[in-house]
Parts: sequence; C-alpha cells; structure tokens
Amino acid sequence: MIFRILQAIGCGCFVLLNALVQDLFQDKERERTRILVTSAGGVFISTSPLVGALLQHLAGWQASFYLFALIALLVLIQAVRILPPTRGANRQTKGLIGAYRELLWHPAFMGFSLIAAIAFTCHFAFIALSPLIFLEHMQLTQLQFGLTLLSYGVAYVAGGLIASRMSHSVSHRLQLNTGLVLIGLAGVTLLALSALTERSVATVLLPMMICTAGTTIARPAATSRAMELVPASAGASASVLNTLVLAAGGVGSAAISLVAGDFEWVLGMVFLVLCLAGLITVTRLYAKR
Repeated sequence: MIFRILQAIGCGCFVLLNALVQDLFQDKERERTRILVTSAGGVFISTSPLVGALLQHLAGWQASFYLFALIALLVLIQAVRILPPTRGANRQTKGLIGAYRELLWHPAFMGFSLIAAIAFTCHFAFIALSPLIFLEHMQLTQLQFGLTLLSYGVAYVAGGLIASRMSHSVSHRLQLNTGLVLIGLAGVTLLALSALTERSVATVLLPMMICTAGTTIARPAATSRAMELVPASAGASASVLNTLVLAAGGVGSAAISLVAGDFEWVLGMVFLVLCLAGLITVTRLYAKR
C-alpha cells in the first residue's frame, strides 16, 4: 500500500496533460490530440485487467510493479527527448493563488469543467463497479473479466473516431449535446434491459458502450472549451479542471458502490440525471455568449 501511494503521487503529474496539450498544439490539432488522449486512456483502462491477470499468472503480483517502472522510465526518456525546455507561449502571469481564485470564480470555466466531470463520472463509475459487477455478481473468472473489459475498449475507439469526425465539421456545442444525449440514452437502455431481460454481460456492456461513446465525444470538447477560456494560466487551469474531474469521479463511484446490488437501476438513473444536468449547463453557458 505504501508503494501504491507513491505511485499515486507520481500519477499526480498527469494534471499537466491538458496544459501540455494547450501549450504544444494549436486549434484543430489540439482538439484531435485531446480526443486521442481520451480514447487511448480508455483503451488502456479497458486492457489493463487482462494484462494484469496475465502478468500475475506468469510472474506473480510483483510483475505489475516491474511493468510500471519500465513504462515510467520509457515515458521519462521520451519526455526529456521531445518536450521543450520552457513552457511555451502560455506562461503563467499571475501568482498561483490568484490564478486559482480567478478560475474558481469564472462561471464559464467552471461550467465546462462540470460537463467534463459529468462525462468522466459516468464512465468511471462503471469502471470502479466493474469488479463487483462481473467478478462477484456474475462470477466471471479473472480472465473472463479481462476479456469483457477488452471488448468495452472498442467503445472508446468508436467514440474517438466519431468525435474526431465531429471536431472537423460541427460546433463544440453540438459535440457536447451529442455526447450528453448518448449518456442519457445509455441510462434509458440500461433501465429498459434491466426491466425486460435477465442480467447478463451483454445487457450491461451494451448501454455502457453507448455511455462511453458519449463520454469520448463530450469530455474532450468540454476540456478544450474550458482550457481556452484562460490561456495565460494553462497550468492552473489544467490542475483545477483535472482535480474537479477526478474528485467527481471518485465521489460518484464511491456513492454508487454503496448500492452495487441494484447497479442497473442506480447507474441508469444517475446517467439520466447527469445527462439532464449537463444539457441544462450547456444551454446556460451558450445563452450567455
């Protein structure tokens, strides 16, 4: 557990991700990069249980630590090779406290951050519950669980392709609404399948794949709009946005896990409520523009 905590501290550097994208890319390329990052992150999350099961079978639980160390070393080498020595054009001009205060009192920034948090929470709640759903309730083996989440990763690829196409031709507002409507549709589908059929892997995966496609469309668009609002504070913006997103995902998934036995009904209703909250937020944000 101590070394897991050290890993988590190291993972804190990921809050810089959106700042790096903001600094190193421009316009449409920036949007495509965020979509790629979101899609890739989902694929890695989906494949990790299978990889972990194989590593544990071949070399014991310590093998994952060795893999993490190797990945960290490779990423460090790549970062030294390709990242510029300075932060680029978007240097922070205010003190840290002043930058945070400005962001927390910026209605549009907080609004788009809320939408990104909604999209992430819907996805992360399922990821956090998936061991309870598939391993405990459905009694899948570790290998079957890994293969199940591997198929879930297909939704990230599909969502990323759709989002990439949409970023070329439609507005951010339409991207946000499309993603949120898909999340709501996932909730309706989950509730309907729960009421009409017996619980199975397919009845859980289908609505969650719809939800994930919505997340992959809405989250990059919301992040891009939030980050563009305060370009002079890219680092602080990335920190505040990612903290809000991860905190919402953690709190939401923890709350849902308390009623994991009725996860179809709970997740379905949560998706519908968050979809409605997101659509209202989008309408209010664009009504002021």
